[in-house]
Amino acid sequence: AEAPLRGGAESDCEDMSKSERVLWTLADANADGKISKSELKQSLQKMMPKAGLQQLLRTAANSTEVDPQAEEEIDSLAIEAILLALDKDGDGAIGRGEFCAFGAIARRETD
Repeated sequence: AEAPLRGGAESDCEDMSKSERVLWTLADANADGKISKSELKQSLQKMMPKAGLQQLLRTAANSTEVDPQAEEEIDSLAIEAILLALDKDGDGAIGRGEFCAFGAIARRETD
């Protein structure tokens, strides 16, 4: 059985695409019905290779080397920004309903 919804409507989850369901399953590693900050970080690291981020940072800094501290700060800021945008109930995690609601908005904007 799926975990109860938090922060979104049941109808938002009915329209989840196959790729959204796969993303949810990968991100909710412990299957507790929410994506914690650490699960979000782990899933983003799997989906976004470090090489791509390092190239982006080198380009932005007009340099051939990447400051590891800057890279860690950018990773942390990206995770905080995603949580801030999706965590509507403010519990520090992304519930299945919140994830579905975001997916529904994204689908409407791309239609």
